[in-house]
Amino acid sequence: EQLPKVFALHARAGYVHPLASDRDALGVGGTGDGILHPRARFYAGGMQSVRGFAENELGPTVLQARRASLLASGCTDVTISSGQCDPSAVPSDQLFTRPIGGSSLIEGSAEVRLPVLKALGAVLFVDGAYVGTGGISSPAHGKGAITPGVGIRYRSPPGVLPLPIGLRPACSQHLPVRRAVPHHTRTRPLVAPRQAKR
Repeated sequence: EQLPKVFALHARAGYVHPLASDRDALGVGGTGDGILHPRARFYAGGMQSVRGFAENELGPTVLQARRASLLASGCTDVTISSGQCDPSAVPSDQLFTRPIGGSSLIEGSAEVRLPVLKALGAVLFVDGAYVGTGGISSPAHGKGAITPGVGIRYRSPPGVLPLPIGLRPACSQHLPVRRAVPHHTRTRPLVAPRQAKR
């Protein structure tokens, strides 16, 4: 039996707003807006989201630098702690990206599945998502992308095995650099953004 022709659509959207009491629950003192736990934030990218991006890679992102890299580039513990350290001298291969998620998400995809052989099918798709960091009244803060792609689907006895290839847009962007710290302390921002090609 040959695979049927299928046109599939997928969409999801969400918005989350922190409470002021979240600061106490996370052990962060002070006053101000609530803080969303990373597990409560929205992410996009991956096989079940926007193909062409790795898991959770599409969305607001920062660059992280290890303490040793900052010290080797001329910073001191004092300038790192005060946020006055300039990370521009840190080599690019010693910086790594880290998704921080967003508070809003709009995501969708359209896919056409065409039969090729008895258990083998071809797929044409377009995925897209936008992960925002502002509220409903300020949706312009965030990051999004549209990725077309192709792939194959093999219907095996355990289930359908997909092999998609998404084409991600090439661009450069300015990302803030943050110091990588142990989990029991807060990540401190550094002052100078770096430009990274994505």
